[in-house]
Amino acid sequence: MFGIEASEAAVSFAKKRFEKERLAGDLHVGDFEHLPFDDDSMDLVVDRAALTHVGRTAHVNAIQEIARVLKTGGYFHYNVYADTHTSAHSGQEGDDGVIVNISKGALVDVGQVYFPTKAAVESYFSTGWKIHRLEHREYKEVIDSTPTIHSEWLAIVEKCD
Repeated sequence: MFGIEASEAAVSFAKKRFEKERLAGDLHVGDFEHLPFDDDSMDLVVDRAALTHVGRTAHVNAIQEIARVLKTGGYFHYNVYADTHTSAHSGQEGDDGVIVNISKGALVDVGQVYFPTKAAVESYFSTGWKIHRLEHREYKEVIDSTPTIHSEWLAIVEKCD
């Protein structure tokens, strides 16, 4: 198992936890745009909302880098917030398609967030990939009188020749 995380503190915490629980893993401080792995070396790459915090350009670059390290026939589990999320409509547009200064929803104070549309997600995997699953998951939080919507994309894609 390999891991990439931009936060040095998070990697340090994870390494200590792995050691405490006697787990094996090769954890790195880094980013998805510059993966420290060989070409065609991975069977599976999982992103659980890390790419949601970079703009369009870094998003595309990261997906190309993930394709580089995946073996042909390898899978990418892609999971980012979607454009119908309440938080997507409560901030200001920043550089490269990200939303900043989010004031509503579950993503207040998390920094910049990129909320791609279905068309954008499909375009990321239109060449060199086979989409096996594309889900739009959405639910409403109704604790307050004004519901908030949590919305995300889940794609399972396979690297093709």
